[in-house]
Amino acid sequence: MHLPKKYSLYIKILTLFLILTALTYLGTNLIWIQLSYQQSLKEGSNLLSISTLNIKQQLEQYFLSKKANLLIYAQNQTILSSDLSNVSQQLQTYLIEDKDLEEITLLDKNGKELIKATASHLYSQSELTNQSGTPLFKNTLKLGNSGYFSPVSFVNNKPIITIAVPVIVSKITPISQSPNSKKQTNQLKPGDYFGVLEAKYNLNSIWSIINSFKIGSHGSVFLVDNQGIRLTYPSNTTNSSKKNLSSLPIVAKFLSSNSIKDSSFNNVAIVPNEKNIISIMEEVHLSPTNLGIISQIPVNEFPVVSNQLIILELVLLLVLLSLAATIGFLISRQIVIPLKNIQQGIGYLSNIEFGYKINFKRRDEIGELGNSFNSMANNLKVFLSRLTRDKNILLSDRNKLLATIYNTADAIIVVDLHRNIILFNKIAQNITGYNETEVLGKPLDIILQLFIKGIKIPVNTYCPIRFDPYEGVVFQALEVKLSTSRTKENNEVFVNITSAKTAKGASFNLGCIITLHEMTEEKQLEEMKLDFVSMAAHELRTPLTAIKGYLSVFMKQMMMKLNSEEKSALQKVDISAQQLTSLVENLLSVSRIERGIVRINPEPLDWIVTVKTVMGDFLIKATDKNQQFTFIEPQQPIPKVFADKLRISEVLSNLIANAINYTHPGGSITIWVEVKGNEVITHIQDTGEGISKEAIPHLFTKFFRAWGKLEMSAKGTGLGLYISKSIIDMHNGKIWVDSEVGKGSTFSFSLPTGQ
Repeated sequence: MHLPKKYSLYIKILTLFLILTALTYLGTNLIWIQLSYQQSLKEGSNLLSISTLNIKQQLEQYFLSKKANLLIYAQNQTILSSDLSNVSQQLQTYLIEDKDLEEITLLDKNGKELIKATASHLYSQSELTNQSGTPLFKNTLKLGNSGYFSPVSFVNNKPIITIAVPVIVSKITPISQSPNSKKQTNQLKPGDYFGVLEAKYNLNSIWSIINSFKIGSHGSVFLVDNQGIRLTYPSNTTNSSKKNLSSLPIVAKFLSSNSIKDSSFNNVAIVPNEKNIISIMEEVHLSPTNLGIISQIPVNEFPVVSNQLIILELVLLLVLLSLAATIGFLISRQIVIPLKNIQQGIGYLSNIEFGYKINFKRRDEIGELGNSFNSMANNLKVFLSRLTRDKNILLSDRNKLLATIYNTADAIIVVDLHRNIILFNKIAQNITGYNETEVLGKPLDIILQLFIKGIKIPVNTYCPIRFDPYEGVVFQALEVKLSTSRTKENNEVFVNITSAKTAKGASFNLGCIITLHEMTEEKQLEEMKLDFVSMAAHELRTPLTAIKGYLSVFMKQMMMKLNSEEKSALQKVDISAQQLTSLVENLLSVSRIERGIVRINPEPLDWIVTVKTVMGDFLIKATDKNQQFTFIEPQQPIPKVFADKLRISEVLSNLIANAINYTHPGGSITIWVEVKGNEVITHIQDTGEGISKEAIPHLFTKFFRAWGKLEMSAKGTGLGLYISKSIIDMHNGKIWVDSEVGKGSTFSFSLPTGQ
């Protein structure tokens, strides 16, 4: 249900006042009612404790009187008489005098039954037994005049309790040898035990004692034994008795107690009774038996409040609600009218009309709110003016940026956080064959597939989506083959790819920025160069082989006939032929490497032996230049490396030859090996001129030769380091250089161990 707009705020404020008033009033009354209820329960507990105490006292009096009578019977001199017939008559007299007495038995000091009788039957000698091993006999002699009270048992549906007391001699008494013998063979002295007098009592008479007590309107009392069996109940019927109530909390509390309580009445609890009615219940032990008295009274007998008090409370509530409604209405007018003025002013602001002013002649918070509104309107006017100006500037910058992106020489593709394309410039359209309208909103991996050496690059590799604050390049690769459904199989496209992310790109749904630099023509030109180099090298190899062969034969036959000048000329020709042959072989190696037809056959190598063998090939050359050529023995065992012996020896030869060539006479070349993790690292250090920082990034590229003094100090093809790096890459190793101009260089490379 929607309230009318005109009165909704009035009604809400009035409702708030009424609810607060009602809640305050009801809360106070609930606390008062709860306190009154607690007081009523306390009074009920006191009533229950007093009633339980009265019942306890009467029942204890009943059992103590039975024990006292039995002690009097036991002191009767007739009981100690040797004439059992007189004793039998006396016991039957007791049975007649006490209507609760069901059976009485006299035992001698050895536990043998001497006489056993009921009101209607005297047991014969053959029916008598020996009770010397029974708990009753033992405990009676142990407890003395305190007497023994047995647990309650049911005989013919009658609750029976056995009370036993010792029979103690008060004066010298002759005892016959047997019940039928008159010959005295022994005498008992005062204080000696004659035996035990045992009596069984019917507890039905205590029903009337319990039923005579009334606790409130629906309260009741019953007895339980030490097993939790109910012995008595107000209905006084057998079916209502003999019920196991050990699961009731109050009975369980009684059963868990180990000691008899006879004067402490702090065992009151509010718990469910057997009918699951919440009641005030109390348990006390009935001394001197092992029985318990359970008393109860339902808590609903203690009403919380009266009907008259309820009516008075309702009237008072109506008066308070009327007063709250009046006050709420007056206050709501003071709030709603100014709010309507503010609402009207907001309407003007939404239409971008900033001339509306609110004039509250008040000095309270409402007046301050009106002044704040006027100030906000002025600020919004200024802010909107600045925002419009900034918007125009941003639009201009955006247009310039888009023009730059769309007309740049490289393809630019931008994707969102789901790798869907959101920008596709003109060069990207030219490379892929797609129009911008065809790819916008499409997944990147459907439009673009990239391959390196025939292996497809997963989209999450070349375009990772990251949410960290990193800003910069996230992927970069060279000579990547690009394939789309629009590119022809025989028209391959190769690109250099760079993927980057911005620090706050995730906030603007910007996943990745991909730049593709097409190098198809460069790749084709490189292929042409390789074809030319390969062809030229093969064409040069045949005449060079012939020249070297004829020159070798000529030198062997004519060397002794030539003068020194002619010999020097021939040696220079031979050296030039050797260098030209080395150049041809390097060119062929580069061609094979570029085409991917070079294969390696790795095997476990003893690396120290391999290094020393290659060093031996250069020992004479280093000695001729008066250079110190040193190998530092490792301090730890070096594991075997997994490498192609021929190819890796070529790398060592290239690096050592460079170190000797670019080190001045008198310098030093030092080689050492170390182990780091699963790699063996080899270092070749020289004291040559060193390499500039600008030259180091290009050092391992084809045909590169460092400039300056290095270029003048030795001649080379610029292919050795390129070939060395390619071989190391084939072995899954790395090669690098640390150098400083004027101090020398240290070339290092790593190889995996053969483990």
